[in-house]
Amino acid sequence: MEMIVLLDSHALRVKTTEGKLPLHMAIESGKRLKDLKAMINLALETLSISDPLNGLFPFQMVACGSSIIPNNGNISAKMAHTKSKIVSTEENAQKPCSICKMYELEKLITIFSMLRAKPSVIDRKKEDFGNN
Repeated sequence: MEMIVLLDSHALRVKTTEGKLPLHMAIESGKRLKDLKAMINLALETLSISDPLNGLFPFQMVACGSSIIPNNGNISAKMAHTKSKIVSTEENAQKPCSICKMYELEKLITIFSMLRAKPSVIDRKKEDFGNN
């Protein structure tokens, strides 16, 4: 992802016919923080552009979206790849929980990183509603 972004950073500012930025589409498709960071670093101003279809800023899209958290099939696949001994049912039940917590933490870190990079986006929402 980083190499694609570096090849043409101008492409990060080009909107689709629906008015979506590549950042909006990357968030919707569940891209992880490392991919989003590369996009944000080269086009910081895109953090203050809301998605035209849902009206949400990128940090809000991450907060509302569940695409960053894998579905049960992905959790099962992740569990299958871990080298673990046969454990009790209670321990097996805790694995998906800990995997979900890991993804929730990444989601919070992504939101924090976006707000830290462009804190003025919080005030933007007030302006949008006319509450100056």
